[in-house]
Amino acid sequence: MATAAVQYAPGTPSSGATVLLEKEKRTQEGRHDVATTMYYYKEADDGSPPAPTYVGKPDNVERPFVGQRVVVRDISGREGEYRLDNHGFQVLKHVSQEKEFVDDGKIKAEYYPEVEQLLKDATGANRIFIFDHTIRRQTADDRLSGTQLRGPIINIWRPIKTIYKDPLAIASAPSVPDSDLVGAALVYPDRRGETFVVKPGKGHEWFFKYAQTPGEVTLIKCFDSWEHEGLARRVPHSAFVDEAEEGREARESIEVRALVFYDE
Repeated sequence: MATAAVQYAPGTPSSGATVLLEKEKRTQEGRHDVATTMYYYKEADDGSPPAPTYVGKPDNVERPFVGQRVVVRDISGREGEYRLDNHGFQVLKHVSQEKEFVDDGKIKAEYYPEVEQLLKDATGANRIFIFDHTIRRQTADDRLSGTQLRGPIINIWRPIKTIYKDPLAIASAPSVPDSDLVGAALVYPDRRGETFVVKPGKGHEWFFKYAQTPGEVTLIKCFDSWEHEGLARRVPHSAFVDEAEEGREARESIEVRALVFYDE
């Protein structure tokens, strides 16, 4: 199911690797760059894994974190420099016919086809399967047996209204080495998966799009099964508090996750 949500809690994990952020002060460098403290996962002294997240239950996960100062850079005017396969994210212009995102049936009937075409145009993929726990009826093997495939999972994130409060920050994939990621269990009622928490590291590069509108979508690579030198395979991301915009309307956004297949 596509989930349209008013999100009040910056730092709440979405899909893929995430970290938490706190209040910051804005810097003025010609763009809307923001200085902030990033809260990264602090590994346990005894080497035990992070506490699991139970999907569908209240967020009561307690994990130790450590703060690190960073600057989240505004990419406004430079959106074309950041590409899905190079940086793990990409911002595209795309106007949807759907404006309210309140009717789940209408979202599936009208918005899903828009997203499918958007992903085909943006990635050159042959086939798109939008999925979640309510509509995953067949596996990729069932539908595409006999074909050798590469299948990234991509999150298509769109503001419902122009976002000033609690914008989305994304860390460029090449700036976060695998050694800075720690697997954390993601427990569903009927299965068990895994996400990542992020350890502090030098050189993490964080970006966001200031005042992102409903006509601008962010593609976020959650995971790519293909291993190739220079290919971004996952990207950390999280909301953060912009103190200068705290009086603004609460953030509203919709995200759709999809499997994107290429014939190899």
